[in-house]
Amino acid sequence: MLELALSKTLTGAQGPFCLEAHLNLPAEQISAILGPSGVGKSTLLRLLAGLEQPDQGRIVFKDQVWLDTKTKICLPPQQRPLGFVFQDGALFPHLNVQENITFGNKNPHTFKEVVDLMGLEGLLKRSIHTLSGGQKQRVALARALLRALGTKDALLCLDEPLSALDAPSRHALQEELKRLSQHFKLTILLVTHDLQEAVVLADHLVHIHVHEDKHFCTSGDLKTLLNAPVSPSLLGRVLRIQDNMLTLALAQQHLQVACPPKSILNVGDWVWLCFKDSSWSLRKAA
Repeated sequence: MLELALSKTLTGAQGPFCLEAHLNLPAEQISAILGPSGVGKSTLLRLLAGLEQPDQGRIVFKDQVWLDTKTKICLPPQQRPLGFVFQDGALFPHLNVQENITFGNKNPHTFKEVVDLMGLEGLLKRSIHTLSGGQKQRVALARALLRALGTKDALLCLDEPLSALDAPSRHALQEELKRLSQHFKLTILLVTHDLQEAVVLADHLVHIHVHEDKHFCTSGDLKTLLNAPVSPSLLGRVLRIQDNMLTLALAQQHLQVACPPKSILNVGDWVWLCFKDSSWSLRKAA
């Protein structure tokens, strides 16, 4: 179990706001952190990793206290047993693939297993400059994975690692992440603004809501939340209906979904966006 109770004041496009997170996330599962740009998704990961400090709070992972502002416990980033993948990969351009993966990691047996699983055997001596976007993210993921596996309990923080990739590369890495999660029994926190990506990858959903100057989180089993939404922030409004497609405004994002058969929806209607049995469904709000 990963327990977070954090509070931090941030400054966004609309001025200062307070990010509040009180979460109990399951171990050895993928939890997706969903919300529009600028609500604090990446900040939540950085607080967990120790790259930023909260105003107050507590972090406990599998009974190990990483942070407790009341008792002045604060493990530095290098002592927190996790791997971190940034959106741009953050690879070292002057090092080759193998040197990037092993930077700060000293476990040769796990190295071979990770390289084999990630399909990087033929790329180890290649320069970072010669890699495609998908290959670079595989290298970044392998480096983070090797660091996480150097500890008893493996935790990975992924900050929109697939957002800049083309569709085939994104799909391939989504499948890779699911396979790695199961193989190594990883606890993964994935930041995304893409609801479809969350549905494909995650077991658990954290949704960041915006209410005036407060940004707060709710969480739960992903399919349970999407089938029986309890948060008004999961409510969408129909903006357009064209060519059998609906454009919805959902949590400050626009999302296109297929128009349901015999739909009685009109522009301006409020609807619940639900997921069940690998398909989208819409339910008109009362």
